[in-house]
Amino acid sequence: MRLHSLYFLNKDSNLEIERIHFDDLTLLVGASGVGKTQILNAIHYLKNLATKGSVSKAIEWSCELSVNEDATYLWTGVTEKEKRDSIGSGRVSFMREVLIKNQGLPSEKKIFERSKGQVFFLDSHLPNSDSSKSLISIYKDDDIIHPIYKAIEGIIFFDFESERAIDVVTTPDSNLDKVSKTESGKNALLNIVREGTMPNKAKLIYAYKYFPDIFKEVKWEFQGIFEKVEDLRIKTFLVDEKREGHAIQLKEEGVGKWIDSGEFSAGMFKTLLFITATRLSSPGSLILLDEFENSLGINCVDSVAGEMLSDKKQFIITSHHPYIINRIPMDSWKIITRNGLKIKSRTAKEYRIGESKHDAFMQLINLESYRTGSDE
Repeated sequence: MRLHSLYFLNKDSNLEIERIHFDDLTLLVGASGVGKTQILNAIHYLKNLATKGSVSKAIEWSCELSVNEDATYLWTGVTEKEKRDSIGSGRVSFMREVLIKNQGLPSEKKIFERSKGQVFFLDSHLPNSDSSKSLISIYKDDDIIHPIYKAIEGIIFFDFESERAIDVVTTPDSNLDKVSKTESGKNALLNIVREGTMPNKAKLIYAYKYFPDIFKEVKWEFQGIFEKVEDLRIKTFLVDEKREGHAIQLKEEGVGKWIDSGEFSAGMFKTLLFITATRLSSPGSLILLDEFENSLGINCVDSVAGEMLSDKKQFIITSHHPYIINRIPMDSWKIITRNGLKIKSRTAKEYRIGESKHDAFMQLINLESYRTGSDE
């Protein structure tokens, strides 16, 4: 999947993200508080809106995305609070939702439209649907909608803090062991792991058990960043008669014992899980990463940035750190500003960064828009 553009208005707060266009790698830069994280949060909210059902905010949105190279989709909608109770909260419902394929092309087709309580699917009138849920969620099993649903579901918001707290407990499955021994079964299982929403810890455990070649790739990349790491493994132990727990462990040079992940440095563990996220996600996945330097650490910038530049996945990231900003080509920069409740984006080219012989980063930090967060 590729997210090409986004417009988002939170009608509860009146915070508006003016249309922003994304590349295969987009680095959001700007002063603190201008809305970089808000952009990532809006994308993540729309993912949940499409895949998890109920809506919680009054919003208006428009996003253009593609599932493959053959078609683009424009997904737009409006949700509103219908009524308020005694404490001021109210039920939020879809007032309008439209999905159009290949808008503006001869092959343009409206897949569905919901408006004024009526639903049309490929020009056929359907009975009223649950107005608190997206039609993408409701019709996710339809042959036309399912690829779009799966693509949006595959958006990954890398959140180390929530991942770290997860304990992965599994039940031994002899059938799964048998399936994994055939080539077709192994490929099917790999697709499930890549396309699923399981935590990255769980993906790493599956890789260790069923996909040793992929686990080796993760380990080698991890060792390339942390050169003192001699080995990496998953230790399985019994939780009770029916369940197994799993410990991620590493061994370092000069240390004779295996070290559990609870004793890893935060940067090491974050980096391991991020490498897992990139290696064990679908080729077309969209990965969101807020504050690169806090999420991963400076020591792995070169390796991970190189991975993002060469990978077939799409990355939208934020950072304040000069080394990271310099490491990412300025064609990938989106300079974010905020005027009142409007969040705007501009390219480096629009600010004429790179036209002189001066360092691009120095030109960036000397921009008044970058320093103040406003372009007025």
